[in-house]
Amino acid sequence: VRDAVPLGSPGLTRLLDAIGARIDTGVGSPALAQVLARSGVSYLVVSNDLDPRLTGAPRAVLVHQALNRSPGLERVASFGPTVGGNDTRALVSDDGLNVGYPAVEVFAVAGSAGPVSSLQTDGTWVVSGGPEALFSLGERGLLADHATILAGDGPGGPTPRSAVTDSLRRREITFGSVRD
Repeated sequence: VRDAVPLGSPGLTRLLDAIGARIDTGVGSPALAQVLARSGVSYLVVSNDLDPRLTGAPRAVLVHQALNRSPGLERVASFGPTVGGNDTRALVSDDGLNVGYPAVEVFAVAGSAGPVSSLQTDGTWVVSGGPEALFSLGERGLLADHATILAGDGPGGPTPRSAVTDSLRRREITFGSVRD
């Protein structure tokens, strides 16, 4: 759920936007579960009963495509009736994009240690970029169980484990997109 006012820091909002972009477009990521687990997320709740035309939410089929392309997420519960699916009364065909799913599904995030955990400081990555750079590192298998800090928050100058990313580009960003 997103609100018009960010409930956290701009960095957290950037990370949530990066997560949302991978799920909303159906792309997914091999690092999605790892980034969620590092952020303290244990479960992902998917609401399939939202009307994309009224709410601006992504189609359920795209969300499921992203989740299927993201290892480490396992459906553990579902609730409610099946929503969507082929409606023979529909006047407009959407070429099979209106797939039926349970109204609400819950996915467990593998590797989640709960809201508080510790990471090794030996081999900490100093990242030049934004919080969304966690995906770039995770997709290349570089995160493991090592801590990461942003270059502005860490020691000055390059370190043995520095990463320069293009994730913090100067561009217009609208924080807090509104969805019903």
